[in-house]
Amino acid sequence: MTADTYIWSEINCFEDIYLIRGSALNPADLEKANVQKAKSIIILAKGFESHGARQATIDADAIFMYKTIQANYKNVSIVTELA
Repeated sequence: MTADTYIWSEINCFEDIYLIRGSALNPADLEKANVQKAKSIIILAKGFESHGARQATIDADAIFMYKTIQANYKNVSIVTELA
């Protein structure tokens, strides 16, 4: 079972939750996901094993994603998991 599959199985029981594959750093992926219509977004941290990097780099990626969404979509609440 992959990390994505595990996470999806845990949150799938809630209504109106969607798992979007892509990068929050890519404006095209954000548009494709209709972020402008979202009430909130959760950014999940990547694990050390899947990322192959140090903890500081993993957190930096999540922070950059947060900042990108915040700058372009003021109406969205954002929750960010840090490693």
